[in-house]
Amino acid sequence: MLRALLLSALAGMAVAANAHEPRVVAPGEGRTVEVPFHGTRLLLSDQMSEGSVSIYEFDLGPGTAGAPPHKHTHEDEYAYVLGGEISFMIGDNVVVAGPGTLAALTRGTPHGFWNAGEMPARALFIVSEGRFERFFDAVAMGFREERPVSPDAANAMVGRIAAAHGITMRPDLIPPEAARYFAPPAD
Repeated sequence: MLRALLLSALAGMAVAANAHEPRVVAPGEGRTVEVPFHGTRLLLSDQMSEGSVSIYEFDLGPGTAGAPPHKHTHEDEYAYVLGGEISFMIGDNVVVAGPGTLAALTRGTPHGFWNAGEMPARALFIVSEGRFERFFDAVAMGFREERPVSPDAANAMVGRIAAAHGITMRPDLIPPEAARYFAPPAD
């Protein structure tokens, strides 16, 4: 009986492993995602991985915001720093992460990130469940359709879209050392 269950489970895993096509994404390939926060390229969509994962490349300019504090209901995010330094707020901690660092930003845990350095930073973001793509697409569409005229209007729109996708924005948790990266531009 146990042997039959084991064989059945292994057969099921083999089918799932072959449910999507293998692929190679060369440098410069992928789909540009039009979000106002930072340069974003989708390297592997949830449709390419049977809904299980999305993989993005984020480019953060020097002294720029990545994402304000927020938490997910549906997704886990894993950020692998490829170059530069990225500051991650994870719960009550802030960690400055250099190349080769992996940050596990798990669902339910408030997190955010920014580049406080003087050099550009790049990271690979791997998002489980694949639902996050719908959020980015909705934000891009919102900016095209609503054309918010102020940072407050833009933040309200993003917050509304985030809530509809199971993401709770928490700007009240922005660490003091990161406030300038998330502040509206001076007139």
